[in-house]
Amino acid sequence: MNDGASNAVSVIVPVLQRASILALFLDSLCATLPGGAQLILVDDGCGADARDVLDRVEKRSGEKFDLAVLRHGTPQGDAASCNEALRHATADIVVRLESDAIVEGDWLEHDRA
Repeated sequence: MNDGASNAVSVIVPVLQRASILALFLDSLCATLPGGAQLILVDDGCGADARDVLDRVEKRSGEKFDLAVLRHGTPQGDAASCNEALRHATADIVVRLESDAIVEGDWLEHDRA
């Protein structure tokens, strides 16, 4: 984690997923992220369709939350993806999510309890 945290929470997500599942996950996540959050997606060698989904999310972000999309040319594995995301995290609270989940409502408050 970086010094001088500026975000309330950093959410890290390693991505190696089919585009249809990834799109559903990201739609639910983006709709429920609190203002000022940091979202770090790590493309762990995704296929072209999943990369297109990540590109669309990059274009939508910026107003509500900070977004970083880190890209691996070839799969590096879950641990390497998480470690890379952690190096970019700026918040004191870091939450890791799987890219095939659907999040709803105040999921983050339940995780922090």
